[in-house]
This record gives sequence, structure tokens and C-alpha cells, in this order.
Amino acid sequence: MFRILKDEKGFTAIELLIVIMALLILLSGATFAVYKLLPKAEVTQAANQVDDIKKASAFYYGDNRKDPKGFDDLVNAKLLSSTPDPALSSPLSATAPTWDSRLPTW
Repeated sequence: MFRILKDEKGFTAIELLIVIMALLILLSGATFAVYKLLPKAEVTQAANQVDDIKKASAFYYGDNRKDPKGFDDLVNAKLLSSTPDPALSSPLSATAPTWDSRLPTW
């Protein structure tokens, strides 16, 4: 009545479902880890921009023996490629902490 066919090749539906579920669990963990790191990346990007502005200001002072009055002076001296944007251009910038939230209010 019941025969075992040893020549059959392929996977059963249960085996495929188990593999798909395992892959989905791994994928969800990886996605969570990546989204957890995005705000830290935005803070790092902002810190790099601040360092660039500090270096450009130092070069400007070295060339002109006076401090720049604003970002336009640094852009006109070709020390910065453009005026820095106050907000980062990523979609998560609304949720990232800003400098204003860290400053004390007296």
C-alpha cells in the first residue's frame, strides 16, 4: 500500500517553509541592526562636516590673517565646495538628535 520511492528528487513543502522562515528571521535581524546604526552614521557625518569646517577656517586664517565672517568666505576662497546644509539630507534626520537639543538653556 505504501511505497517508498527512493528516486524522487526535490524538497517537500514543509522543508521549503522551514528554510523560508529561517531566512526571514535572519533578514529581519539584519534589517534591525542596520536601522539601529543609521543615526550613529548621521552623527559621524555631522562630526566630519564640523572637522572640515574647522580645517577650512584654519586655512582661511592662515591665508588672510583674519577669521572668516561666514561660510560664504570659505566657499569663495574655495576651501569648502558649498555652504553646509543645516540639516543632513537623509530621511532619518528628523529623528536624529540635533545640536540644539544638546545645548543647555539658561
